[in-house]
Amino acid sequence: MNGRILVVGWKPVVEDALERAGIPHVTLVETAKYPGVRFRADADRVLLPCGDITCIEALLGALHRSDTAVSDIVAVWTADEFAVVAGAALAQLLGLRSCTDVTTALRFRDKYVQKRTVARAGIPVADTALLASLDDLGDPGVAAVGLPAVIKPVAGAGTSHTYRVDTPEELRERLGALLESDPGAGPFLLESFVAGREMHLDGCLFEGRLTAFAASRYLTNNINIQAGGINGSYMLDPERDEDVYATAEKFALSCLEALGLTDGVFHMEVFAGDDGLWFSECAARAGGGGIIEVFHAKFGLNLVEEHAKAAAGLPPGIPVVSSDAFGCTLLCAPQGIAVSVPTVDELLARPGVLQGTVDQVVGAPTPDMTKNTVRRAGSAIVRAATEGDAVDRIRSLRSWFAEAVVTETA
Repeated sequence: MNGRILVVGWKPVVEDALERAGIPHVTLVETAKYPGVRFRADADRVLLPCGDITCIEALLGALHRSDTAVSDIVAVWTADEFAVVAGAALAQLLGLRSCTDVTTALRFRDKYVQKRTVARAGIPVADTALLASLDDLGDPGVAAVGLPAVIKPVAGAGTSHTYRVDTPEELRERLGALLESDPGAGPFLLESFVAGREMHLDGCLFEGRLTAFAASRYLTNNINIQAGGINGSYMLDPERDEDVYATAEKFALSCLEALGLTDGVFHMEVFAGDDGLWFSECAARAGGGGIIEVFHAKFGLNLVEEHAKAAAGLPPGIPVVSSDAFGCTLLCAPQGIAVSVPTVDELLARPGVLQGTVDQVVGAPTPDMTKNTVRRAGSAIVRAATEGDAVDRIRSLRSWFAEAVVTETA
């Protein structure tokens, strides 16, 4: 490619992907991260300190303060969920290429706008209403949503501040607590509760066509983490689950066309019920929680790298499908202060574990994983001969880890 891309937000996984793809770039780095990562700067990797990467003023300021020549920048790209709109706006202001324009970027951040757009395309999706104050509970749109329902921020992530509510009293109490504890997270979206098994669909787009696609099933719906469910999923096989793939791929393309995404990667969540697939939400970036690693193990492609290549206008990679089954899971520890934790080597020695982390530290309290799908005591990627075996290995691994972490009451 002729020129560099401007990257909004610094992450190790992003820098590694850019290096593998051989894409020269300039990175706008959050000020808090800058002291620790500036040593990585070299002739091909220029780091510019920036305050809030979600703020267009901060992005423009970082560029104008720089003595580094940026005249050869040809595109703007971000893999950060919260910087998608700001990155698209920056690209538009500078007249540079981007995976999304501002309108499309907003559809992938604002869940109310997103679901309304999908609904207008005739795609099954939950009824929704906006809540910015307790007075909004009397609006006709709220009554139309009905109960049970789910309340969440319009632009959140990782199921933070996401709750099921079953009664009017519970809804009022939950909204009041959210407005009091974190009003900056609002306004909030109220959506009708959709029954069905939750799946995630992940893939790569280039010039409007799918170049790689995966369908996966969560082991438990994300809303269930509040009751002690653990985030994790396993990827289906394109041949063994040919019918599921055919239906899911067609559904995903319809949603992406409605939302306007033609280049990059996506992480879409859907519900599968007796009446087919229902749209839940979609992000214009790679999924977290081990999805990147599982996708790479199954298809030989790194989603972050494919995203960067799309931003740079480079041709996509060609998937090579493994016949093995793969899954990912977070690992949970008993509540308390950790007295003893297993080592990474012990984790990797468990049957089928390809990769793993032990995030729990001795002497520290174990995380409350009911808050969101990011908190964890550890994580793992597993491989097996079949999807059923992968699920069994994940469940066995979770049990082993929970017993291997010894805690005492704080």
